[in-house]
Amino acid sequence: IADTRLKPMNQDEYMVGFQKALTKSWNFGVKYTHRKINDGMDDFCGHYPMEQYAADNDYADAFATTSLAQCIIVNPGRDVSLKMDLNGDGNLVEAVIPASYFRLAKYERKYDALEFTLEKPMSNGWSMNASYTWSKSRGSAEGYVQSNLDQEDAGITQDFDFGSFTDGAFGFLPNDRRHVIKVYGNYELSSELRLGFNAVAASGRPKSCIGFVPDTVPDFDESGGYTSASSYYCAGVLGQRGSAGRTPWSMGLDLSVDYMPKLAMGKLILSAAVTNVLNSQRAIETNEVGDFSRNDGTRPNLNYGNPTAFQTPRTVRFSARYEF
Repeated sequence: IADTRLKPMNQDEYMVGFQKALTKSWNFGVKYTHRKINDGMDDFCGHYPMEQYAADNDYADAFATTSLAQCIIVNPGRDVSLKMDLNGDGNLVEAVIPASYFRLAKYERKYDALEFTLEKPMSNGWSMNASYTWSKSRGSAEGYVQSNLDQEDAGITQDFDFGSFTDGAFGFLPNDRRHVIKVYGNYELSSELRLGFNAVAASGRPKSCIGFVPDTVPDFDESGGYTSASSYYCAGVLGQRGSAGRTPWSMGLDLSVDYMPKLAMGKLILSAAVTNVLNSQRAIETNEVGDFSRNDGTRPNLNYGNPTAFQTPRTVRFSARYEF
């Protein structure tokens, strides 16, 4: 069940930059990127907006919330057009319910990035590309998933199920990596043997403290039944997304070697690749649930802040490719 005038998820993107040849072998570039989402879609699971609409338009006596779907797909922050059995006679009547009835935050996501690049195309047997990106990613929704809870229900996350779940939701998103440094390149030992490397260093992702909504929120009668921590209320106190610190920097170095025997006329490539050569094991994700349970809102979750995911350990891969 969805808003009859549902708008598709869409965003605007603007990019501007330039590239300049410093010498015959080296290029330098700068690029600015701005992305802003215009509309997003997610499910809403409360019935209080429909009840309020029915009461405000003299349908309260005939209208029954049992005739509604458990959840509906909406554009959070916009008016919702919905067909409902307002007269209790089995006939659907289309109603336009104001966005204010839902008490949802607007679906927002903004991304700004400034990237500097330095490139040396292949010459004299070697090539290299280096970049530094400064960026910000902030909003009330990261997209189709919910990384704070590792929720993978595309387009139907818990983010907009109730208005209280969006309290404090605008902030730095899980993919906000303020600094990212990349360096990669190749070196030809001979016409048959080539070495490659790829190094990446990225600053940590923001962390949040999530918990259960307190009984003081307006929609507690419905949202209070959630058995999982689903809001930015932590121990009953409203916080803000991404304001509980960050994970540590993560760094990785990958190396590879390609062998292209002359006998195969360049069609056979034998490769060996080692990812995460230094076997870095830094935490890339932590437990962000601050409340122990709904029944004991003052008791902290002892697992809060503990790592739940680490960098992929050192891996060695051998491969053979033949082109024909």
